[in-house]
Amino acid sequence: MFKKIKDSFIDQLNIYYDELITILPKLSVGIIIFLVFYFLAKGAQRFLSPRLAKKFDDVVMGKFITDIIFYSILLIGALFFLQIIGYGQMVVGIFSGAGVAAIIFGFAFKDIGENFIAGVIMAFNRPFKKGDLIKVGEEKGRVQAMTLRSTRIKTYDGKDIFIPNATIIKGNLTNYTVDGFLRYEISLGMDYGTDLAKTAEIIINTALKIDGVLKEPAPSVYLTDYGTNTVNLKYTIWVDLFDPTFRRFDIKSNVMMSVWNALNDAGFNMPGNIVEIKNYSTFPFKISTTKDNPE
Repeated sequence: MFKKIKDSFIDQLNIYYDELITILPKLSVGIIIFLVFYFLAKGAQRFLSPRLAKKFDDVVMGKFITDIIFYSILLIGALFFLQIIGYGQMVVGIFSGAGVAAIIFGFAFKDIGENFIAGVIMAFNRPFKKGDLIKVGEEKGRVQAMTLRSTRIKTYDGKDIFIPNATIIKGNLTNYTVDGFLRYEISLGMDYGTDLAKTAEIIINTALKIDGVLKEPAPSVYLTDYGTNTVNLKYTIWVDLFDPTFRRFDIKSNVMMSVWNALNDAGFNMPGNIVEIKNYSTFPFKISTTKDNPE
């Protein structure tokens, strides 16, 4: 019985060997053809990438389009490879058979296809370019690259976030860099009785002294509402996002600290929360104060 199993195993190996010998020349030719298409795709990518980036004035979109060209040429090479080694009819059968296979492939590659189509739409619509400051959902950062599947942004705390292209198309996209200007609003509460005109003058003059704050559009101050304990103001500053030295947190923080110090130096009071107690009964009650450190 052992000899029978051994003979059967050897016969099967001989069959595989004969098939390998038969297909080896076709396999060699197929590999060579595929490598030709691969190097052709790489050459087209290297040749077109800088030219398309210059044409679109955007490295991200130029890279995205050359990626499409690269994988398209590679796909053609793969189809030639399968045809040469004798599996061309199988591929044709899969695509022509459609039916269940199409449904299975549709579900399997739904997200990939969706993100790819979204990327193509963005490539022609061009809602942003490399270096733009964008916000998608809760994520905000500068655009670094866009692939067939996702867009990579870098946040101000150094995180690289990959956002699916379909998410960008379906959701709300905010681009802070279309015109290069970004406005900050900063709230401030002042004591009742404060000279608001003088307060606004100090805020504006102080903000204009901070590096990165634009003179045009100029800073502005306006009254928002009357709070329980404070008169509430908002002041705005504008910054240039195209400035290579731009660091938004530094500018905003510098302005806030400088305004705080300038108002304190000028004798203005920014009160804390004051609690008012009213006695509506006729029965009096005694109030006394104590020292924190009695002697």
